[in-house]
Amino acid sequence: MIAALREARVARILYCHSKSRINVGVVGAGIGGLMASIAIARAGGSVTVLEAAFQLGEI
Repeated sequence: MIAALREARVARILYCHSKSRINVGVVGAGIGGLMASIAIARAGGSVTVLEAAFQLGEI
């Protein structure tokens, strides 16, 4: 969770200093991948999440 918050801060800083929108691909829809995706999206980035599993399971 702390790492995701740190990533959100970094993404927000990058987005604020960039004139173009950040496009990010996240590999893995586990808790870390989803938290990073949320953080990047909240910072204004565009996120695509890639997952190999065919169906969702419990965490």
